[in-house]
Amino acid sequence: MAGEFTRFELAHERAEHFLFLYDLVADRRKRNVRSDWAKSFKKFMHWPSRQRVLRVDGRDSILILKDAPHGLTRERFNHSYASELLRSAVVSSVSSMDRYLHDVAVTRCFSFLNGAERDIPKKLRRFEFPAHNAFKATRTLRQDPKSRPGNLLKRALQNKLHSITFQSSNGVGEFAQLIGEKDFWRRVRDDMNGQRSVEEVQAQLNRIVERRNCIVHEADLYKQVKARKYALRDIDRAFADESVFFIKEFVGAIERVLS
Repeated sequence: MAGEFTRFELAHERAEHFLFLYDLVADRRKRNVRSDWAKSFKKFMHWPSRQRVLRVDGRDSILILKDAPHGLTRERFNHSYASELLRSAVVSSVSSMDRYLHDVAVTRCFSFLNGAERDIPKKLRRFEFPAHNAFKATRTLRQDPKSRPGNLLKRALQNKLHSITFQSSNGVGEFAQLIGEKDFWRRVRDDMNGQRSVEEVQAQLNRIVERRNCIVHEADLYKQVKARKYALRDIDRAFADESVFFIKEFVGAIERVLS
């Protein structure tokens, strides 16, 4: 499954980049820029003395904006605003896992369906997708005996599998059943050094996915019935980092267990 895992790594790298970008643009500066520093900097850059300068101090960077385009102010670089990058990291990380599991499911399930019926996992035997795809494949074969109707069926299988979400522990469990993996959770837990119980691994995955759903489906706003103000849930760097690392560790363990 080298191809599937390579795609995961490429997708997950984007989540890691969001964390990196947060560290670059989240302002840690407590005070406004000193006038003598700004004057000296503008002189060094050969900028007009009246040039407006906005300075942002990230964790490992200093960002200097000239004229602060598009209405940008210091407030646009504080944690509450820059934390959108942390939310994006969580969402991208879960999405990369979901894509990996779907890719593996399509490959494994189609392989089973092309093999002996006795080897097809019970969950997959009960799997249903539109009958018209089978009739279409049959018609194609009748019209051209040299055709490859399997491609039509594989595409139908792919579309059906992608209608299922493989994110929460229940979704990942369904994935394992479709590809006929026994004792899946224990084996994955053991590959993750076995320091957590299966229940703890599942609970952490569910917490991350639940937060992802709040971000994607609720704009990460608290549910309020009468309030006119919309309160945004806070998200800190530690949670985002832990989530991104966990997903990478979790999918890596699945890849090794299935290999």
